[in-house]
Amino acid sequence: MAARPARVTVVIAVGADARDAVAPTLAVLGREAIDATVTPLASLLAAPATAGVVVVTWGASAVGAAGFDAVAAWAHGVNPPAGLIAVVGDGDVTAAEQALRAGYDDAAGVGCSPRELAARIRAVHRRVVSER
Repeated sequence: MAARPARVTVVIAVGADARDAVAPTLAVLGREAIDATVTPLASLLAAPATAGVVVVTWGASAVGAAGFDAVAAWAHGVNPPAGLIAVVGDGDVTAAEQALRAGYDDAAGVGCSPRELAARIRAVHRRVVSER
């Protein structure tokens, strides 16, 4: 029996050129049985929150503290809250701290491998699903 794909939304918080940067990671997530879609941050925040989803904000330097707070508030609009992971610049401790302070479940550096990110997504997804 195939594993049920985790519902994952990858949020691109920078310009369209970031879609190219995230494309290799999306390919690996697909091979890891994770259903990933790309959604601009503004579109995500304009839609109602969805339970059981893990949101990965990509390009944390463009999101900033206010953006982390807005995504966390959006995620807590459902019960259980959507899972949140911030992908921040390698060594960007400030962005990681801002995300975690806002209510994110995890933060990873841009340099983490796509398979490591997939493992982090699964871990957060298990928590989100178990709270249902």
